[in-house]
Amino acid sequence: MGTTGRQAVFYTSQGRWSVDSVILAHTVGQRFWGLMGRPPMGRGRGLFLAPCPSIHTFFMRFDLDLIFVSRDLRIVRIVSSVSPWRVVWGGRGAWAVLELQAGWFPCERLAPGSVMTFEKKLP
Repeated sequence: MGTTGRQAVFYTSQGRWSVDSVILAHTVGQRFWGLMGRPPMGRGRGLFLAPCPSIHTFFMRFDLDLIFVSRDLRIVRIVSSVSPWRVVWGGRGAWAVLELQAGWFPCERLAPGSVMTFEKKLP
């Protein structure tokens, strides 16, 4: 599906939060198929689609939490609990999106302007 072995880390004034295993979808085919028809990812996992300023949830089997970021990886928009069969635009400045299975990540602790980085997972 894409490149694995990355950890997405968010830094805010309230602390540090991470998604332990992120798949990077950077080709047209990887972004097109995304999570369509796949089983839920579970806690600690996500799919980062870039470039991708908007998404759809057609043929999805589970709700998503979406974190849209700019080209410099600053949060632009956060959308929680997006049901299947929806279309979501990231807003002005959105360049990419991190898709997470809804409900486990503390999205409410993030805010537009917070910074996301990618770090290599330690073995």
